[in-house]
Amino acid sequence: MKARLAPGQVEEIRASAKSSGVLASRYGVSATRICQIRQGDAYLARNREANRKWREAPDNRAVTRQASRRWRQQNLERAREAARESSRRWRAENPRKNSEQDRERSREASRRYRAENPEKNSETSLRWARENPAKALAKVVKRHALKRRVTVGDMEAIAAVYDRAKSASRVRCAYCGMYPKVGDRHVDHRTPLCRGGAHSAENLCVACSSCNLAKGRMTAEEYALACEGRGA
Repeated sequence: MKARLAPGQVEEIRASAKSSGVLASRYGVSATRICQIRQGDAYLARNREANRKWREAPDNRAVTRQASRRWRQQNLERAREAARESSRRWRAENPRKNSEQDRERSREASRRYRAENPEKNSETSLRWARENPAKALAKVVKRHALKRRVTVGDMEAIAAVYDRAKSASRVRCAYCGMYPKVGDRHVDHRTPLCRGGAHSAENLCVACSSCNLAKGRMTAEEYALACEGRGA
């Protein structure tokens, strides 16, 4: 463990004219720590600048991206919260840049980049879809929902329903009560999108393929009545 310095020791280090090596041995800390105490914010600023230049060097960018990707995979929640906090802070500090007009310009720039770099976009999208199958399917259905101008709910909650249908060991069909196998499960809208149903976790359920295909455009209530009429 690193030695913890008392406030009085920190002041002694700042006032001392002895070399960093001598002070490091006396107080049980590194020479780098001694330099940091003596130089304060100037040392930290130089260190940050040196790190930034190293990261931006062409030969080091791949290493930096790989390290960042590995950290995000190992710390998903912290990475997501850090990204959300950074976005909130930026919006608060740049209210004019956060206008609808600026957001539309940003979206247009993204669309233009994807159009000009189809191979990169395709490769990135395919890799993301392979790593996040449930979210990818939820996004596909979201596009259909937006085309129909229906309400779209929280995508994290929606993706959780798709993930449960794909990977849970046992899931009961919402309509017949059976337990379909993983390959025989569908995610269904209780009230179909074509009937004005929302694309939201509250309107989604896991169903067996037989029930989902038989239900078609019916609502959950209509399908239940149809099953009762057939003596199901």
